[in-house]
Amino acid sequence: MAEMKTGQIDAMIEHKVDQQIDAFVRDIADRVSNFLKQNGDYDGASLYVPSEWESTGNGTRKVKELDYQSMFDFRKGLNAGFQKQLKQKMIAKATKDLLDKIELLS
Repeated sequence: MAEMKTGQIDAMIEHKVDQQIDAFVRDIADRVSNFLKQNGDYDGASLYVPSEWESTGNGTRKVKELDYQSMFDFRKGLNAGFQKQLKQKMIAKATKDLLDKIELLS
């Protein structure tokens, strides 16, 4: 079993993780867009996001400047952040879960 080629399984797990992250990001962006529209924004296609921060002391910060960002860029930024922070951890967990299930079969 240890000699089994795992390339296809690894690719399937990675694809599944990408789908999970994409769905989560899409849900967040859709909620933000809907919130904007429900509260007076014309189309919910863009929003203000912090572009610069300043220290206020005691380890806290406040927003110094805001930039207008398209929802597309907001979505891409969220996706990139989750990919960087979580993707490998999610793949490792999914792989471990699969191997645990396989071991139960033997």
